[in-house]
Amino acid sequence: MVRLSTQGRPQKGVPFEATEVAGKTRPHMSHPNVLAIATSGSTPGREYTILRRLAGGGQGEVYLARDGDREVALKVYHAHMGGAEQEAMVRAQVREDMSRTPDQRRFVWPRDLVRVAAWNRWGYVMPLVDRGRFLDLGELQARRGKVVMSPRRNAEAGYQLSSSMRALHLAGHCYRDISRNNILFDPATGEIRIIDNDNVGVAGDTQSGVVGTPEYMAPEIITGRAAPSSETDLHALAVLLFEMWTWHHPLHGDLECRVHCWDLPAKQRIYGDQAVFIFDPRNDANRPNDPDYRGVRAAWEIMPETLRRLFTAAFTEGLHTPARRVTEGQWQHAFLQLFDGALRCPCGAELLWDPAAAGPLRCWNCKKAVAVPPRLRIDTGAAPFHLPLVPDTQLLGHHLRPSHGRGEPPELVGQVVPNPGVPGMWGLRNLSGTPWTFVGMDGATRLVPPQRSAPLTLGARVMIQNRTCTFES
Repeated sequence: MVRLSTQGRPQKGVPFEATEVAGKTRPHMSHPNVLAIATSGSTPGREYTILRRLAGGGQGEVYLARDGDREVALKVYHAHMGGAEQEAMVRAQVREDMSRTPDQRRFVWPRDLVRVAAWNRWGYVMPLVDRGRFLDLGELQARRGKVVMSPRRNAEAGYQLSSSMRALHLAGHCYRDISRNNILFDPATGEIRIIDNDNVGVAGDTQSGVVGTPEYMAPEIITGRAAPSSETDLHALAVLLFEMWTWHHPLHGDLECRVHCWDLPAKQRIYGDQAVFIFDPRNDANRPNDPDYRGVRAAWEIMPETLRRLFTAAFTEGLHTPARRVTEGQWQHAFLQLFDGALRCPCGAELLWDPAAAGPLRCWNCKKAVAVPPRLRIDTGAAPFHLPLVPDTQLLGHHLRPSHGRGEPPELVGQVVPNPGVPGMWGLRNLSGTPWTFVGMDGATRLVPPQRSAPLTLGARVMIQNRTCTFES
C-alpha cells in the first residue's frame, strides 16, 4: 500500500511522492483483554473484548476480539493514522448497508466503529475470516505443490472477483487498493473474500490518503495525473487477474531486468507512461527473455485464448487509455464461459475449453487431442455463450445473460436429459415456467411447454427467454 506525503489526493500533473509502509515492523499494543466500545453501528455501546494481536500494517493493527460467544476481527488505527477523514469514511460504511447482494457480501465490511479508551485509539469491527481456509496470492504461490487451485476454480475466483468489483462500481464506489494482499482465495472452491475495505469510498469524491500499491497502480496515478477511481480499479483488477493465471506481473520483463536499483524512479518508469506489456504483439521491448521468466512464457502459451485477448487489450490500448480498459462485465463473461467449459482429459488433467481457440482442444499434460461435446450456442445480445452439452448439464439464467452476473442460487432454466423412448437420444428439458419455441431443421416450429424437452438436433434452434439458442458441434 502507498500513502501520499501530501494531504488528500495527488495533485494533477505532479508525480506521487510515496512511502511504502506495508510490512514494516512497528511497535504494537499487546495489552490483553482490553475493551472496545461501539460508538456507531447496529448497537452503540456494545462491548468487544480484545484477546490477542493477529497482524499489523501501515495503518494499524488487527486483533482477535470477542463479542459475547462470537469471535470477530478488530482493526485499531495507529496514533498517527486514522484522521478525521478516515473516520468519516469508515463511519459512512458502517451506517450504509453495503452487503445487500452476494457480490457485495464477499467484501469484509466494517460493522461497528469502536473506541478503545485505554489506548486512546479508534477502530472498527469486522467479520473474522478463516485464514486457514482463505489464502492471499502470495501464500498460494508459496504453497504450490501442496495447495493447488485447479483451472476451473481459478475461473470461479476470477468470476467472483470481477463480479464483486462490478457491484462495487455500480454502487458508485471505488476500491483504491486492489492488490495480492487484499484478495483472499479458497483454493478448494474458488470462493474469495475482499479485505481492507476501510479505504473504499465514493469514486472521485471521498478523500483518502491511500492511492494504491505501486505494482497495481494505473499509469495515470503513478504520474500524478489522476486520483483513484473505478477506471484505475479496472487496471489493478487486470494486473491481479494476470498474476492469478501466470504468477507473474504483466509489466515485469526485459525492461525490469535492466533496472539496477528498484527505487521510486524505476517504478515510475516501469508502471508509468513508459509501461509496456510483456506480451505486447506490436512492441517487443519488454519481452520476458530472461531464463528466470520461462514460467510466465509457458503459462501464456497454455492460457485460454479468450484470456490472452483480454489481457492483451487491457495492457495495450487499455494501459494508457482508461476508457478502453477491459470491463468487469467482459471478465465476468469470459470466466463464466471457461468455468462451464471445463472438461476432463482421459489422462486426468482438467482442461478449459475455449470457443475462441482455433483447432482441436489439446491437453496441456499429455498433449493429446480431446473431444469436445456438442454445444448450445446462446446469442446473448453481446458475445455469444457456448454451453457444452453432456448428460445432466444444466442451463442456468446467467448463461442467457452473462453480463448480468450469476444469481445465488442460480436460476435453473433447463437440463440435458435422456429420451425415455429412444435410447441414445437426448433432449433439453424445459425447467422454467414459460414455454420455449423449437425450430427444427425444416423450419417447422412447435412449443416446448414446461417439463417437456426439445430434442438435441444439430442445427436446430430453440427460443428461450428471448434468446436464440442453437445446437451445434
